[in-house]
Amino acid sequence: MGDIDRMKKFVKKVFVFLFIIISLQFFISSVYPPDVPKNIRTFEKRLARSPDIVFLGDSVIHWTAPSDINKESLPKMLHDILPDGWKMSALYYDAGQMDLFFSIIKFVLKRHRPRLFIVSINLRSFSPVWIYRPEYQYPKDKFIYTYDFRPLEVFLKPLSVFKAFVPETSQEEYAEIKIFDGDRYMGKMRDFMGMDTCHPEDFRKIIIANYMYHLTEDNKNIVALQKMIRFLKAMDINVLFYITPLDQTAGQEFLGEPFMHRVRANSSFLAKVIEREGVEVLDLSLMLDGRFFCWRQEKACHAIDEHLDENGRAAVAQKLAEEILGTGSR
Repeated sequence: MGDIDRMKKFVKKVFVFLFIIISLQFFISSVYPPDVPKNIRTFEKRLARSPDIVFLGDSVIHWTAPSDINKESLPKMLHDILPDGWKMSALYYDAGQMDLFFSIIKFVLKRHRPRLFIVSINLRSFSPVWIYRPEYQYPKDKFIYTYDFRPLEVFLKPLSVFKAFVPETSQEEYAEIKIFDGDRYMGKMRDFMGMDTCHPEDFRKIIIANYMYHLTEDNKNIVALQKMIRFLKAMDINVLFYITPLDQTAGQEFLGEPFMHRVRANSSFLAKVIEREGVEVLDLSLMLDGRFFCWRQEKACHAIDEHLDENGRAAVAQKLAEEILGTGSR
């Protein structure tokens, strides 16, 4: 037997082996369903109802305060203000970021062309605290949204076993990320971990790490945002971006005017990035004071966040409705 014949025999064996492995995997998946996150399946079913609006955001759009009488989410409040007959589907991810939202948008457009996308932008999502945190990177979800091919789903479990869905940043790398107050170096992420939110100085440092970064063109979320906008414009799809409110009262209490200066600088930079692509953004970053934020009602010494109570959600929903219906003024 010549070398060519031996090679052909070997290739045949490889193909037979692969066929057996793939067939077994399909059989196993028929007994044990693919490991697809429940929120993706639920969202897919909602898309089948052809919503007019698809609302994407982080936990801010669904969170409620302990004292709330009205427990409706922000998208539900907005839906109730809009004209009858408008259908809406919302999807949130804790600390969701622009690359994830971009993959979701492409996933949606393979199934349905909504009248409008609403994308909530949290200024904190551009900070190194969020961008590089491994828990906030969702590699498996992005894989599913990006490749969006049902037969591939049978391989999700074996891919997970072989660690195919590892975050881009490891915990060790995350601990080494540098933190800045504007352009002033403040230390590494490990210096900001495990802080005592009951201690005023630690609370101050948490605010610095999350909000006092200097936003630039090479920020990972800025790059993803630009790609998203260009894709939507090429597809002639309407999108409304808005910057979610943050607790300016706490920021001023702990950092004073430099906090307001940094928020205005970063929100202005972000607005310019979006508007130069020919799309408008609704900047609500400094619309509300501390009375409207849930974290003040949570357990003692709760860390600062952007979660809104019922009055805060209602105020944002009203602004969004005015923008959508063309009745608002900036």
